[in-house]
Amino acid sequence: MQAPLVVTNPLGTGLILIGAPVIERMSRYRQIGSADREAGGVLLGSLRGPHMEVSGCTEPLSGDKRSRMLFDRCDPRHVAAVRASMSDSRGTIGYIGEWHTHPERSPQPSGLDQTNWRHLLSQAGHRLVFVIVGTETSFIHAME
Repeated sequence: MQAPLVVTNPLGTGLILIGAPVIERMSRYRQIGSADREAGGVLLGSLRGPHMEVSGCTEPLSGDKRSRMLFDRCDPRHVAAVRASMSDSRGTIGYIGEWHTHPERSPQPSGLDQTNWRHLLSQAGHRLVFVIVGTETSFIHAME
């Protein structure tokens, strides 16, 4: 079983904890094969003072757009999952970010990724974490 991941928040404050089940779910979509398409979803979790805890995620759904070099989260069931999480947890677990894959060993965000992240951050109104899962390592970035 995968261990949880704890990293220092790139913003310089607090820690980011990503639960083992979340890491396992995202890792299943690593683009190891030459025809594997990008995958992604939303991250569910909570802000705990300066820390961020990622306790869940959605997986790619049939309404999402996926190709070798693109993932566009379009399926409304991602938003429904966020709403259900907020309701089930009485507002303690909700939208905390996004994840997707890249077909690279050590992924780096594209210009489109960075533009999308800034847009999502402006809509959320609180700090977010973004994860790009590569074939060997992951890129983790927080923004506020």
